[in-house]
Amino acid sequence: MNKTNKIQEAEVQLEIREHYQPLRAPMVKTIQIKVNKIIEKLHRSKHIDDMTKNGFLKPAGLEFLSSTRSQKIHKPAPVGRPIISGCDGPTERIPSFVDTLLQPIAQKQQSYIKDTTDVINSIEKPKIGKDTILVAMDVPSL
Repeated sequence: MNKTNKIQEAEVQLEIREHYQPLRAPMVKTIQIKVNKIIEKLHRSKHIDDMTKNGFLKPAGLEFLSSTRSQKIHKPAPVGRPIISGCDGPTERIPSFVDTLLQPIAQKQQSYIKDTTDVINSIEKPKIGKDTILVAMDVPSL
């Protein structure tokens, strides 16, 4: 799909009011101010250090909507879905920070799966004991 068609398709999607509603005003600056206040509070109470604080704090970015359509080429007529980018948004860095906090806890769980290789190894060499419960799943889409 060329750029003109993508823009046209995005405009059609955004007009579906049951899925999208126009904002009265852009929210990026307001959210950035709230995030900055939380980060400052965490820093003052010594929950995060200077480096972590500085990694989170940044000025409010540009206010824009990045709307693209990813194609599902396996469908008879190519269909897309709207994707709104969160890149360079006010909360972009928070998930990786939380991930560093949760990884040590997650790794200690019996159900922890490191990566794809770990899944394959556990399937090929299952550790089945008397208390093991086997579960089968079918994941049609993610």
